[in-house]
Amino acid sequence: MLSYIVVVGGIPAYFAQQYQQQGAQRVSNTLEYIRLHQSERVAAARERLALSWFDYAGSLAAINSQGISSTVLDHMVRSMIDASVEKDEKNNLRQSLLVLNDFYNQLAICIESESCDMDSARTYFSSETAQLSKLYGGWFAQTRATLNIPDLGVGIETIKSQRQQSSLFDKIF
Repeated sequence: MLSYIVVVGGIPAYFAQQYQQQGAQRVSNTLEYIRLHQSERVAAARERLALSWFDYAGSLAAINSQGISSTVLDHMVRSMIDASVEKDEKNNLRQSLLVLNDFYNQLAICIESESCDMDSARTYFSSETAQLSKLYGGWFAQTRATLNIPDLGVGIETIKSQRQQSSLFDKIF
């Protein structure tokens, strides 16, 4: 009888322990993406995108005081990307967006396959994906349609859609 109680009580404990270990592994996998987010390639792409806006400080001042429509923002972003490609065919904003697209598509696959932890990913990446979607979502959508690349920008949108709270960035734009 005692062995029956031990077996019956031990089985749920075993499954609980397995579930906790799987959760810890998902968090560990997500932490690996956080490390990759800081890798030279991804960090350089993020930096290139951020620095590009300093060239448009005057436009940003007007945008912050008056607001901007998504159509005008999309046109401005496309112009910035085109100018960067003309300036440097290898290190430009388009290349940076493609690097980030690859990174976030891989992270979204990891989350959707339940190999990564959605809450940890949301905590770390949601602000950046919201910003990327707001600023470059129009470019991703147009390029996705023009070049018939169905997954272009999808990872960014997937991570962004997991957000629970609005960010300060949403209040500014």
